[in-house]
Amino acid sequence: MSKVLDLDSNEVIDICADPDCNAEIFFGQSVWKKGHDLICSTDCLLRVLGAKAVIAGREPVEPEPYGTFETFNAARSEYSNF
Repeated sequence: MSKVLDLDSNEVIDICADPDCNAEIFFGQSVWKKGHDLICSTDCLLRVLGAKAVIAGREPVEPEPYGTFETFNAARSEYSNF
C-alpha cells in the first residue's frame, strides 16, 4: 500500500472484508472496521458479524441467509398491530 499525499485522492486502499461484496474502499471513505478489516456498509457489517434481524419474542425472520434492516422493517410491519 502506498502513502497517499493527496487528501482528495481516489486511490483504492482496500477491498470490503465481506466476501459476498468485495467492493473497493477508497481513501477518505466512511467505513466500518472490525479488527484490521474494513467493511464498506452496514449490510456488509451485518453479514460479516453473522447478525440476523428478529423481532423480540417472535420467531426469527429468515427470508434470506442474513437479515438486513430491510427485512427487519418488513417483519416489523407484519406485526404492526401489537
